[in-house]
Amino acid sequence: MNVPTFLIPVVKRQVPQSAVVRFEAYGNYTLIYVEGEGSPILYSRCLLEMCARYPFMVRVSRHHAVNPQRVERTQHWNVIRVDGMPIKLVGRYSPVLRSGRLPQVNSFMKSV
Repeated sequence: MNVPTFLIPVVKRQVPQSAVVRFEAYGNYTLIYVEGEGSPILYSRCLLEMCARYPFMVRVSRHHAVNPQRVERTQHWNVIRVDGMPIKLVGRYSPVLRSGRLPQVNSFMKSV
């Protein structure tokens, strides 16, 4: 069985896509959080470019893109948790969750 992989820029190492936790905007750079890495990896591309290059990631706010496989439910409809970190969903990004891009969150949103 072929597992989709993600090439970590800068260190040039392949990891499963499921190991990529989130992207965080850092000015014109992006911090890449990968499971098992001690600290985030700084990459010289903006978050918009990273989301276009890696469509398996879903943009949920101006500063964050998350791996849908890593989303956990919360008690608030506009907050998700990704590996323990709460991320607030902002205005125009909230409908992305209801559109079917994040099925784990859709069922929760309907129950609230």
